[in-house]
Amino acid sequence: MSSRNAISLKGDPKNGPEKLPFISPSSSIPQPTVTKYKLADHYPVNLAVKECTKQVEQFECEANQNGHGHQDSKKGFRNYFGILLALLAGFVFTVGTVIVVKYMKHYHPFTLAMFRLQGVFVPSIFMVLYYSRVKKIPVFQPVWPVTEKGKGKKFFGVVLRASLGCTCLFLHFHALQHITVADVAVLSSCKPVFVTIAAFLLLGESCGAFPVLMALFTMVGVGVITRPPIFTGQDSFDNETLIGAGFALSSVFLDTFVVCIIRYLKVVHVSVMMLFLGFWGTIQSVICAYSIGELKIPEKATDWGLAIALAAIALINQVAMNLALQFEQAGPVSVTRTMDFIFAFILQFVWMGLVPDLFSISGAAIIIACVLLTAFRKWLNMQPKTHAARKRYWFVLK
Repeated sequence: MSSRNAISLKGDPKNGPEKLPFISPSSSIPQPTVTKYKLADHYPVNLAVKECTKQVEQFECEANQNGHGHQDSKKGFRNYFGILLALLAGFVFTVGTVIVVKYMKHYHPFTLAMFRLQGVFVPSIFMVLYYSRVKKIPVFQPVWPVTEKGKGKKFFGVVLRASLGCTCLFLHFHALQHITVADVAVLSSCKPVFVTIAAFLLLGESCGAFPVLMALFTMVGVGVITRPPIFTGQDSFDNETLIGAGFALSSVFLDTFVVCIIRYLKVVHVSVMMLFLGFWGTIQSVICAYSIGELKIPEKATDWGLAIALAAIALINQVAMNLALQFEQAGPVSVTRTMDFIFAFILQFVWMGLVPDLFSISGAAIIIACVLLTAFRKWLNMQPKTHAARKRYWFVLK
């Protein structure tokens, strides 16, 4: 309030204090005059603001010229980085499979699984030490001690996951002894279709008639790969093809349960899951190989190199998949991994001179179509209910 509008109570020293004027209730009280603050009236402040604004604009212009102009391209590459990592994981996995078929046929599948699991077991030891000692994360808390409520069930789930995962490797390597790498890769790619149904039965996840229909068509594709006599003109099925397809499908079914168990054990740290898989799988492989007299240790330098390469491929596959899931959602990653059969067709032609026949190509086309439609249904479920695609393809959600 300015001094001219203030009411003085001091008055004149001679006449005494000054009497205040009487203000009736009906009269209006004079309000003080408020002067608006204008930045333009204060030249130094205005000049500073203008100068600061000019510097900000200059900085943004330089930033756009020195790298921000390429931000969209970098962001676009980052959007596909997870897909590229998933492709890398599929490529190295297929390379490991071809190495087993071409150079390590004299080893039993139990021994081959033991070699491969070392690529999971050894790194997982360092992972557990790093997270528990350096990061101070209690990685064993969800599963230990087993006597506490709920932890015993999770501990059993981790052990079951390790045992089933190791058995999947046994069946996978057995299948490679009877059918081609490409056929095994195609049969393995139908896992997402069966995971949808198994997750509905075991975990209560949403399902419908469409996934069941896709599962039936997937089995049709599997039937084409088995080369039935009605197509080949022979009197009966080829025993080697049936045995190999049976091993491959058994591996897929067990791996489906492994995926459901991993979904159930979301609270368990990934390093603990890998440690149990490597440790338990190594023991299971050694016991099984020793019990049938097939436990062989590499003797030649070449065999040692192949065994180490098999373990290294398992490590690269695990690292690439984990990084892919950090950069991309699980749906696109799983769909990308179904394309492993393309690498299998190419590598078995380049390294082994095997050309896929019409049955392999037809079965692969049916199975991959079912997998892609299953992934498309999952994408539709993730969209808002008002999305145009949900209304257009409503029958896929049934």
